Amino acid sequence: MIGRLLAIPPWPDDPLPTIRSLGSDRVVIALDDDPTGTQTVRATPVLTRWDRPHLSSLLERPDSLAFLLTNSRSRPVELAALQAREIGRLLAGTATSSRGWSVVSRSDSTLRGHFPAEVDALIEGLGVPESRVLLAHATGHRP
Repeated sequence: MIGRLLAIPPWPDDPLPTIRSLGSDRVVIALDDDPTGTQTVRATPVLTRWDRPHLSSLLERPDSLAFLLTNSRSRPVELAALQAREIGRLLAGTATSSRGWSVVSRSDSTLRGHFPAEVDALIEGLGVPESRVLLAHATGHRP
């Protein structure tokens, strides 16, 4: 198997410019349930308030990634869902920019029973029932 993988010819053209151009007119807004996600990036806006003026300002910026630090991890599931629904509604009502945008819930609150309630509430607030949910399990470092 490894021999086959190594035998794959190199990509004929560097795909990175194309990948970058696909995201040039879009911002990914990551809702983060605790500050650990925001600690892994640099030169990225992080909002701790998400009223319309702050969200509008965020969508006007040229950044391709931004974080909303929700701290929902510290809340009971009902309050976390209420907050996610509110953020979804605000985003849906604020996003009048010509730029596209996507929302990602970067959360490990499944450990606290927040899934799927928090994500479902976000989808409801955004008004996009056909949203896709992808669970990506993170594993610890293996020596």
